[in-house]
Amino acid sequence: MKKSNNDSLVQAEKEERETENVVFPYPFSRPSDMLALEPPEPIIEGLLYTNTNNLLFGASNAYKSFLGVDISCHIANGEDWHGNQTKQGGVVYIAGEGAYGIQRLRIPGWHKHHGIEFTDFVPITVVSVGVFLDVPKEQAAERLYKTGVAAFGRPACLYVFDVLKRSMKGSESDDIPVAAVIATLQDLLRKEYGAAILTLTHTGWADQTRARGHTDLWGSFDTRLKAEGNQETLTTILEVDRHKDAEGGHSWGFRLDETSVDADNNTLVPVLDGKVQTSGKKRKGPKIKEGGPQDVAFKALKEAIEKCGKTPPASNHIPTKVKAVKRETWDNYAESRFRALYDANVRASRMNSAITGLIGKHVQTWGVWCWIG
Repeated sequence: MKKSNNDSLVQAEKEERETENVVFPYPFSRPSDMLALEPPEPIIEGLLYTNTNNLLFGASNAYKSFLGVDISCHIANGEDWHGNQTKQGGVVYIAGEGAYGIQRLRIPGWHKHHGIEFTDFVPITVVSVGVFLDVPKEQAAERLYKTGVAAFGRPACLYVFDVLKRSMKGSESDDIPVAAVIATLQDLLRKEYGAAILTLTHTGWADQTRARGHTDLWGSFDTRLKAEGNQETLTTILEVDRHKDAEGGHSWGFRLDETSVDADNNTLVPVLDGKVQTSGKKRKGPKIKEGGPQDVAFKALKEAIEKCGKTPPASNHIPTKVKAVKRETWDNYAESRFRALYDANVRASRMNSAITGLIGKHVQTWGVWCWIG
């Protein structure tokens, strides 16, 4: 007898229920898989890495949003972040507060300040509607992932939440909403390996050394960045408070330059300034290993500056009276030293890795110019 359509539906439902009852093992890694794991790739060398959950915290008026916009725009345009190499990618900026200022002033103002045309070809988009990370039915991770794909034609490289509290219906201090936020952020990272998350939030009311909220939330971030601003001097310090799996302790001092967006509006843009420090708290990077590749490259730069150094043209980005050389000059001096020490098959990679490792830590750059600092 031929089965009716109803019989077929019953059979299909039975098979579906049986499939749902099948228990599968969790994904697991064998020793060979562990040994084959690649380290996180820098999105901004020394600051943000792929597949990481990052926090930028600070008191009110620490200029957190300006730093968030600065980081985002550098990544979207593939511009080196104040001497640190950057991987270009799309940025989804969730503006939970001050959305008009972010969209109309700060992002366009950043581009005008840096002389970069702000068109639809720049892969940055702003979400100004409510995005609730602690409400599972909102499916925030899936929707944000699809937002990046819809905006750029590919997954985003960075998701910025400015600020965390505006992306929660519950309290930052309660167990259940905090657990939901952590799960959603991890789910967002799993959508596409290679992205990073940057969440902006305030310091605690009583403790200015950490972000406010639940200790589980505080401990869930791979990297914690602290901003410490001064409204009187229009300056701020950005410090790597902690990296879980990478080198920490670096800090950068910025002044906030006023930039005209149009005839009626101005905004502020962070500009690296070596004179900006906070009571001697600015940490130095690790010492250069004597005789190592970075030592060879650093000595090559010192020699190049001694023999060819000059004062670059006046710039807001280069300290006054500093002696600098162009990057190609540094490369030439370094190449002669590396040629005497390394075989041809590893020479170029060792030299490039050493120079990249020095930039932003012991060496500063702007445009074609390089100097020690």
